[in-house]
Amino acid sequence: PAEEFFRRAWALLAEDIFARWRWHIPLLRARGELALAEGRHEEAWSYSIQSLEMSTRTDSRKHIARAQWLQGEILAAGGRLEEGAQRLAESVRLAETIQTPREIWMGKAAMGKVLARMGKDKEKEAEAQFLQAAQTIEVIAEKLQTPGLHRSFLGAEPILEVYRALGRRPPQVSL
Repeated sequence: PAEEFFRRAWALLAEDIFARWRWHIPLLRARGELALAEGRHEEAWSYSIQSLEMSTRTDSRKHIARAQWLQGEILAAGGRLEEGAQRLAESVRLAETIQTPREIWMGKAAMGKVLARMGKDKEKEAEAQFLQAAQTIEVIAEKLQTPGLHRSFLGAEPILEVYRALGRRPPQVSL
């Protein structure tokens, strides 16, 4: 089903010549994420490279950070933990420079997971990354004024993974 939606979106690329890159970049990254989720690492890497190249060409730094994050995830999934951690660190540094909280928490959460997989000597570093991810998540959550959106955000599986790694629950909805 997801592949069919991507095919339909891909077909629309030919119709929007003016601002095509604005949604072509996230489409490439999303296809890479789907390929990664399905274990097709080479295909995922190809999409991440295309996304990164287009992001760089258009100086779209938010999308550069997202492509770097995807590359870090792909490298880690392939067992290349050191390289994955380095790529994720690049993504986080850029996200912090341009102040994009979504990319910050996602990058730090991914770093925490990779560092945890690297072994006991990286446990403290992993915990610090998860803690920083949780702090960023809470800053984002505080800005969400709609109770349903707030609840949905804090109840999303990637968010819950961060809090499980810290051995605690996400903050409750206070709206």
